Amino acid sequence: MQIAGTEKETYVYLASGSHLGIRTSYDILIGTDTLKKFSPITIDLERNVMNIGGKVIRICDPNSSTIKRTPLNLRDTVDIPPNSEKFVECVMAVSEVDKKKDFLVDKQHKRLSEKDLYLPPCIVTPEKGDEESAKVKILIVNPTQRRVRLYNGMTIASATELKNENGRLIEEIPEIYNVEENKDEVYEDPTYVVDISQAEVSEVEKKLLKELIDEYQDIF
Repeated sequence: MQIAGTEKETYVYLASGSHLGIRTSYDILIGTDTLKKFSPITIDLERNVMNIGGKVIRICDPNSSTIKRTPLNLRDTVDIPPNSEKFVECVMAVSEVDKKKDFLVDKQHKRLSEKDLYLPPCIVTPEKGDEESAKVKILIVNPTQRRVRLYNGMTIASATELKNENGRLIEEIPEIYNVEENKDEVYEDPTYVVDISQAEVSEVEKKLLKELIDEYQDIF
């Protein structure tokens, strides 16, 4: 195994995968029994880098994957009652051709996590919307003791297109360029991002405005 230009001998056991019928790639977890062979190792979480044997590599590069993801935005403002689950309707930007395809919803936005909400992974087929968008329904779980409000237009998740190969639905496999891809992805729809760069206010007022928007990002 080679990491950051250092090569050490180790064993990785994999099944043959003869029943899958398709070629696939694997992400593996490397245990400390293997990592200790590459000592010394230090991790700088603030800079998102790892130092292995004196060589620095990035561990959280947002450009490491080429996989295409489509944001899902809430169609209406909804309240999720405490200790309950609720189907919500979202809008996603897809072409007429893509409206006939299946999508995997498996990445929830950090806004849901910050509110202690959970979005179970699911497969959806977009329903007709307008010419450039479609509607989907997804389930949101609220395990808390409080009512949570989600606002119209909020990006709450993202979806990837599933391909039908030999009767099996498979997710597009991204190209990974780093040693490890382990990031908390955030998907911002530019339609719902407030741009204050052109605001006719002082720098101090602009900073205060940005802090206000960040504090109440559910509304903006």
